[in-house]
Amino acid sequence: MAAVLDPRPSAKFFFVDGPGGTGKTMLYSCLMSVLRGLNMNVLAVAFTGIAAGLLDGGRTVHSTFGLPFGVLTNESTSTIKLQYRMAHRISDAALIVWDEAPMSPGFQLTVVDRLLKDIMRSNLPFGGKPFLLGGDFRQILPVVSHGMRSDIVGACIKSNELWPVMQ
Repeated sequence: MAAVLDPRPSAKFFFVDGPGGTGKTMLYSCLMSVLRGLNMNVLAVAFTGIAAGLLDGGRTVHSTFGLPFGVLTNESTSTIKLQYRMAHRISDAALIVWDEAPMSPGFQLTVVDRLLKDIMRSNLPFGGKPFLLGGDFRQILPVVSHGMRSDIVGACIKSNELWPVMQ
């Protein structure tokens, strides 16, 4: 809550880790409820539609951030333009909650980071937008077609260059 309410621009990037059934989704719901009660906008996203459906107002990361489908690379970009309504919704969000993040390929973080830097006009990670990711690395990791274990680990968000800014 302090990271969201602190108006100073800074890296506000957090990860909630916990096995299935430990209350991560309940934590997100409580945070979102409190912030929305303070008339703040919160975006709730998840890698899958089923996980997004468990969050109030949840959407997939693909639809929220305009992520391309298929294999992403370091050069992949979002389809969202700065004048789009979704760009304004992202800009207005006091917090972005991303559930089941370990299922997401690491390059999704790169594309979202690039998009938020453009929208927020800031070079801070994710444009300085408070970000709460969560999930369980003991469950499903990104799918890498015909990939070896090392390929799957390399595709994880923990292998992404943005992971070290996580708190």
